[in-house]
Amino acid sequence: MAVSGKTACAGCAYGIRPITDADSLGIAVVAGDKVYVVEGGEKRYPDLFKARFDSTVVELKGTVKKSDGKFVWVEPTSLTRTK
Repeated sequence: MAVSGKTACAGCAYGIRPITDADSLGIAVVAGDKVYVVEGGEKRYPDLFKARFDSTVVELKGTVKKSDGKFVWVEPTSLTRTK
């Protein structure tokens, strides 16, 4: 899957956390009515993790691990700034 959206804090803004690292607040990518939680985002993309509150426009590519309503947990293959 691939999606473009804006970064947010998964734990702070939505009260959800990554599956594989429940101690992390996580990076969320908000696209339309969906919220994509980036698995391992804090360790794999530390600069984007630090900037997650900035609504940075990014492209997320990866494999869906779990979906529950508007939330989708993604094992990323890439997460890149687009603007």
